Amino acid sequence: MFVISSTSVAALLAFFSVAAAKPLASAEPLTPAQLNAQSLTEGWTVYSNQTLDNGSILTLWNPPALEARDTSGLSKRCGSNRIECNDSHQPKSGPCSSLREQIYLNRGNTLPATPRALCLSQGSDQCCVSWANLLHANTPWATLINANDALQFDCVNNGKSGRALDVNLSDVCTTQCMSNRAEGCKN
Repeated sequence: MFVISSTSVAALLAFFSVAAAKPLASAEPLTPAQLNAQSLTEGWTVYSNQTLDNGSILTLWNPPALEARDTSGLSKRCGSNRIECNDSHQPKSGPCSSLREQIYLNRGNTLPATPRALCLSQGSDQCCVSWANLLHANTPWATLINANDALQFDCVNNGKSGRALDVNLSDVCTTQCMSNRAEGCKN
């Protein structure tokens, strides 16, 4: 299990949220504004907003800028995608399956340099794929697929959150996480 401190929130540079209007039987769905307010930390700003044809809202967030970490020492073992599952911040498998589908559908698209998480929200449930280090500009979404699939099948489908260590995302060696929150993914 990995523990997330309140200071690790500052390590997140941005997240990408998809707020889908899918009501749950047991709870009222949250509005996009409520979902965004739950995930925000002081100092964050909206980078862009887009309403999709199906009514989902894509939001890209930028918090205060941080310096990039030196990952040169990690490159020798990079690409192993070693999986660790844990019992904290478990996402629901439904939103994670939908997020997995979105990553596949957008595999040819690229991510800007600063976002460090993709989140899909359905009603009051959220699933996020996040990574610990800054990526190169225009990193393809496709680089998220291998570790994302392993995290989905090994951890989330078994009721846990998880992280994949030593993931190679377009020549950046990092940790990739899957949980119910955008922040907190650390090497």
